[in-house]
Amino acid sequence: MKVYCVISHTHWDREWYLPLSVFRLKLVDLIDRCLKTLEKYPDYIFHLDAQTVVLEDYLSIRPGRRQDLERYIRQGRLVVGPWYLQNDLYLTSGEATVRNLLEGGRLCREFGAEPCPVGYLPDQFGNISQLPQILKDFGIGSVVFGRGYSFYDEEGRRLPTKSEFLWRGPDGTEALAVHMKFWYNNAQRFSAKIQNALGLLELVNKQFQDVALTPYLLLMNGVDHLEAQDDLLPILEQVQKELPQGEEIRQMRLDDYIARVRAYLEENQVELPRHTGELREGGDWEVLSGTLSSRAYLKRANAMAQHRLEHQLEPLYAMLYYYGGGEAYSLDHFRYMWKSLMQNHPHDSICGCSRDEVHAHMEDNYARLGEMSQDMLVRGMRTMAEHMPAPDDAPYRVLVVNPTELERSGPVSMSLDLLESDHIQAFALEDAKGRPVEFTVKSFRPVRRDVFSPINLPGVLDVIRYELEIYVDRMAPFSARNYFVKKRDSFPPLAQPGQPGCKLENEFFTAQVAEDGKVTVTDKRTGKCWEDLLELEDTADQGDSYVYVPGNGCAVYGSQFPAEVTPGEAGPFRQSCRVTRTLLLPTHYDFDAQARSSQLAPCKVTLELALERGVPHLEVSYTLDNQAKDHRLRLLVRTGVPGPESMADIPFDVVAHKPKDHCPVALSDTLPNATFALVKDGDGGVAVLTEGSYEYEHTDGAGTLAFTLVRATGVISREADHRFTNGDTWLCPGNQCLRVLEGRLGVAPFLPGEEDTAALLARGFHAPLLAYADACDSRKFSGGRPAVQDAALKELFYLEDQYPGLQVPEDASLLQVTGKGLAVTAVKRAEDGNGLILRVVNLSAQGVEGTVRCAGEMSFSSMSEQDKGPAVTGELRHCFRPKEILTLRILPQR
Repeated sequence: MKVYCVISHTHWDREWYLPLSVFRLKLVDLIDRCLKTLEKYPDYIFHLDAQTVVLEDYLSIRPGRRQDLERYIRQGRLVVGPWYLQNDLYLTSGEATVRNLLEGGRLCREFGAEPCPVGYLPDQFGNISQLPQILKDFGIGSVVFGRGYSFYDEEGRRLPTKSEFLWRGPDGTEALAVHMKFWYNNAQRFSAKIQNALGLLELVNKQFQDVALTPYLLLMNGVDHLEAQDDLLPILEQVQKELPQGEEIRQMRLDDYIARVRAYLEENQVELPRHTGELREGGDWEVLSGTLSSRAYLKRANAMAQHRLEHQLEPLYAMLYYYGGGEAYSLDHFRYMWKSLMQNHPHDSICGCSRDEVHAHMEDNYARLGEMSQDMLVRGMRTMAEHMPAPDDAPYRVLVVNPTELERSGPVSMSLDLLESDHIQAFALEDAKGRPVEFTVKSFRPVRRDVFSPINLPGVLDVIRYELEIYVDRMAPFSARNYFVKKRDSFPPLAQPGQPGCKLENEFFTAQVAEDGKVTVTDKRTGKCWEDLLELEDTADQGDSYVYVPGNGCAVYGSQFPAEVTPGEAGPFRQSCRVTRTLLLPTHYDFDAQARSSQLAPCKVTLELALERGVPHLEVSYTLDNQAKDHRLRLLVRTGVPGPESMADIPFDVVAHKPKDHCPVALSDTLPNATFALVKDGDGGVAVLTEGSYEYEHTDGAGTLAFTLVRATGVISREADHRFTNGDTWLCPGNQCLRVLEGRLGVAPFLPGEEDTAALLARGFHAPLLAYADACDSRKFSGGRPAVQDAALKELFYLEDQYPGLQVPEDASLLQVTGKGLAVTAVKRAEDGNGLILRVVNLSAQGVEGTVRCAGEMSFSSMSEQDKGPAVTGELRHCFRPKEILTLRILPQR
């Protein structure tokens, strides 16, 4: 028996070598013609690349065709889902992948069908280790994928693999995996010349010999942006007549193919090979690892947008919902923001390997999302402040919210406006119990403050604007705290300017910056010292947006250029210092001469180092004015921790890396990280916290970690000899990143046995305490000005309280999660609106006894938010498996 299983599909990149607006026109052509084919042939089946965003894209131009789409989707002949879109799995967070599946499933059901239950991953540039567990929680037990399963021996010879195997996640969850070893176009189009079509089957037979473990051979009828083959079914009917007895060819759905493969394996007790962990094996052009650093500015913008949604807005609004705010947490608003974010997540988009126009539109999309999310943050903080008690004699307040699972201490900055008419010349800050609070005034000035009202005219108020820095001490997880302005006789303390000399200090570390720019850090807890901690390294890159290809010539180091060292802040809560160097780098790479240019371009790099009271890391912010082409600039962190192993997080996991794990044919040993990378030994270790710097390398046995700040190339792709591109379409001068780039990292030495805290250190790094200052009487700054038709009728109007049942307690935790190695990835409102969803991952390789405490009712759920058991109140204890992802539904206790 042999069955040729023909899967008709398109691989639809929303944007790539053409911008979205042009590809959308092509998508309309594709679906228009596909609908005609579906009408002509009642048995025809077509897969829309496992995506649902294509339905939205199509209907944005053809809104009148929705019923046609619904009809064929319900019939199972137009196959969509389970994904909203084909995201990259390393450059987007674990939560982004979960939300991708949630939105994909929701849209499928809107069109009348369940999503196709196959984890189809045709072109992701590697697949994360936790995908089997994620998919299982959505009722999906199989994966069909294209990249990440190529192995080589030490001589660079490719090792044979089977097309079917069991993929095991780090928690033990297994999925049936099918590797499209011959890509997703191995039957791209069948010729109407039947002998040619039979010749294609003969080729397929040869390819799958000793590869396929079942008689069901997967033939992918399609490729990037390919339209449905209208004459396919008549051709297959003719081909079937020519096949020998026992052979069958038929078009089918992908899930039908998986069902047949699974049934055969079970009936014949076939022992499948097993693979555990990431599917990221292969050479440079197989996993396209250079996309971790292409257009680094996009990666950082994405990381910041994700952190705001996941670890600021959702926890903030979850608190409002839980304490009686009801519809203050609008699912519609959050779905809009998440979809806006996810629309930048397709692999050719976030990977930075598309046309310049595509990435310009992405930046605009991030900017629009940033504007909306910032206003949502202000709205949420204002709503919370208005629903917390205040002393009668307090005219103004500062609200601080801890949106994380950590107990937090550290400084927080904000602007406080005091009405000039209130005549408050001197003040202090007190907490809700009347205890004094440490703070400094960094500056103050008179300002005319605009006031906008939904029911009055815009107005303006004269205020004194104070820039404050407050020290927050031991703030509970997921809690809110108020500090109140109290009139005093003495003027508040003023921050002092920095003094000459650059020695920084907090309770954890000292950092000394020498005149030549060398940085020495000492851990006050252990006495351990790191001399010359930081260095810049620049090398030629003759590759493209997909792959780093080292060019000829020696590396250039920042220490070769003079340093300008200047003091920054010198306050009681934060101390900083700047080191500036102007690196003279070759202007470009001469591909004909195979050498870097002798002409030099000035590239100014400023590193700002800062230590904050209560914060256990050294912050390293960078500003890079890149004026050079065809190069890679990295920041080296010399941890001094010997040994061959490093560890880094990826979505929902922490992975250990050793030299033997690198592919023998790879040109670069770079690795992915999501929020940190670390090295450790028996004396402790050093974690480097990142914010959008997804590419790192453990470069030597002395513990140097290298993080890419910019990788500049001017093309999407080059031919094999690296000298030429395919044509003008693939030229993208914007990929040279001739612009100012900014970012930051944190260097966090840790004590022995504390490596499990790295994820929590990274959480504190990415999700700062939130601060908002306002008048205790919210009407002071919300009135605007009245209509002026008649002075005697002057009156300001105010909206009624929209959430009269909302009462946010002072300094009380919404919930607490305890257990070594546990990290909270989501606190959000449930998709059905009923309660909150809490997601916790055990990042440890060991089982963990964990506890969740919350006043409400807690019950086990899935990532798809299907409940799985009875509820408990107050405290839930759970024995986490290694790497287990746990989802709970929490119902408020009224």
